[in-house]
Amino acid sequence: MWGHIPVFVAALASLVIGPLAVMEACCAAGSSYTVSKVSRPQPGIHVVPGDVVRYTVTITHTGDESVADASYTDDVSDDLDGARWNDDLEVSSGVTAFNGGVLAWAGDLEVGDVVTVTYSVTVTDAYVGEGV
Repeated sequence: MWGHIPVFVAALASLVIGPLAVMEACCAAGSSYTVSKVSRPQPGIHVVPGDVVRYTVTITHTGDESVADASYTDDVSDDLDGARWNDDLEVSSGVTAFNGGVLAWAGDLEVGDVVTVTYSVTVTDAYVGEGV
C-alpha cells in the first residue's frame, strides 16, 4: 500500500539536495579548489520507494598552484534513514571511501583538474510515511 505513495524529493531534506552552493574547500593563496554536489532527480521531482537517486560531486581546482592531499568529506548518515546506499561509489581521480555513513575523497589536484565522484541511493519504504 505505502509503496505507491509518491515521496516529494524536496521533503527528503539533504538526501536529494540538488545543486549546492559552490564552497571554497581549501588552501593557501594560489592553491584552492571548490566542491559542488547535484542530485538526479532534482528537487521537485516525485520519487517512490525503489527509485534510485544519483549524486555527482564535482571537485574543481580553481587556483594557479597544485594542491597536495586535497580532501572532501560528506556525512550522509542521517540521509540514509530514508534510503539505502547502493555501494556504487566511483571516482575519476584520487581515492574514495564510504564508511559509517561518511563519504570521503582524497587526492592531489593539478592546475585545471576536475574530479567527479558519483554514487547513488535507493529510496526505501521506511521513508514514505515521513514524506509530504
